Amino acid sequence: MADGTSTLGAAARLVQIAVVLGCYGLVGALLSLVRRSWVPLARELCRGFERLGPAFVKLGQFLSVRPDLVPPSALDEFERLQDRAREVPFRAVEGVLAAELLAPPGDLFCHLDPVPLAAASLSQVHRGRLADGTEVAVKVQRPGVAALLRRDFRLLAGLLGVVIPLSPLRGRLDPRALARELTRAVEAELDFRVEAEHAAAFRRNFRHCPGLRVPRVYWTHTGRRVLTTEFVAGEKISAVVARGRGDYRQLAELGAAAFLQQIVVDGLFHADLHPANLLITPAGEIAYLDFGIVGTLSTEERRAIFGALAGLLARDAPLALRHLAILGVRVPPHRITGFAEDVGRVLDAAAGTTLAQVSVARIGRGLLAAIHRHRVVLPRRQALLVKALLTVEGSARLLHPTFSFEDAARKTLFGCARKELSWSRLAEAAWRAGALLGLAAVVAAAPPVPSSPPPP
Repeated sequence: MADGTSTLGAAARLVQIAVVLGCYGLVGALLSLVRRSWVPLARELCRGFERLGPAFVKLGQFLSVRPDLVPPSALDEFERLQDRAREVPFRAVEGVLAAELLAPPGDLFCHLDPVPLAAASLSQVHRGRLADGTEVAVKVQRPGVAALLRRDFRLLAGLLGVVIPLSPLRGRLDPRALARELTRAVEAELDFRVEAEHAAAFRRNFRHCPGLRVPRVYWTHTGRRVLTTEFVAGEKISAVVARGRGDYRQLAELGAAAFLQQIVVDGLFHADLHPANLLITPAGEIAYLDFGIVGTLSTEERRAIFGALAGLLARDAPLALRHLAILGVRVPPHRITGFAEDVGRVLDAAAGTTLAQVSVARIGRGLLAAIHRHRVVLPRRQALLVKALLTVEGSARLLHPTFSFEDAARKTLFGCARKELSWSRLAEAAWRAGALLGLAAVVAAAPPVPSSPPPP
């Protein structure tokens, strides 16, 4: 009986998904035809995604970093997709806390505000206080959301398997691979211990960076479905009061330098740096929040990013493309020439401007348009990086409208180059010289090889 009920429930949900996406998609398609723009279709699909719940919100967030699949004009709509939901009753929140931390909430916190600070599709956040008086933010997973997500992703995988082969994405997107990638990303987000580890790693990476703040994790109050961190007071970077600070120029430069450190030095970058996840504290620090979506980079990838940025700054398209290929950016063979020409035009357009006038966002949008036009394959991690780069510049210019990301990038790249030259390169040279000298000493100390007697 339970299996039958489950099957009926899945069938009803599949019908709901088909009806909602069909209605919103049809309206969006008609509007897009009339206005000759992809934006209305993207906007209507986002409305449908919000109505269908967390699995589809995650699908929209995935599409927001896929310029190879989504036209650049429509990316902004998916980026603005709101991840919000109704509040979970406080009694249900207390039940999750007790089950996850194996103690009544009253024993864990001397105070926990029943009114959440924020409520999203996967979780909501409450302000609380530990027994020693420490102010904390407690992120609690919505009851039952993991099971709902897994069910919807199974249905979504089947739906994509039918829709994609009939769409313009046929041959460009593997529906099974897309479903697997979405599932892996969301499974990581559902385990708050993963986010806690990311937060702790960022805190270590920035421990010697004055002006940057990452909330401390309280591991005794953290589990798979609960994450407790230090509460950080401050204003969102987009708030007028934050932009009115006298030291906004320094804050903009600090934020950009911190991001460049993440991608060139640390190999761990915050991939969801929209203004709501960046606070300006009363002490004038930049505080990072929400480490649910991050990107990791290997040493080889960091070096390739260094080279790609150097190529972009030098307006050297072949150099930039060579390093992008190392990062897994794949251009169809018959489109390489056209793609290189488009990238060259984007860089040439920026060549005549001053540093303060250069917009990384403008260059980035041009590159995204070229990626979509030529059906270039962009791996998800690199797509996250591009999105984060554009978001960081936008946030920096909220603080300082004439901020130059290019100037900040030049400083960081030159500093990294000097450090690389002065340490690793010199160490390698010294090692090679020592090895050669040692080999020479061995040869000199070896007894002479006796000469063979002449043949009779």
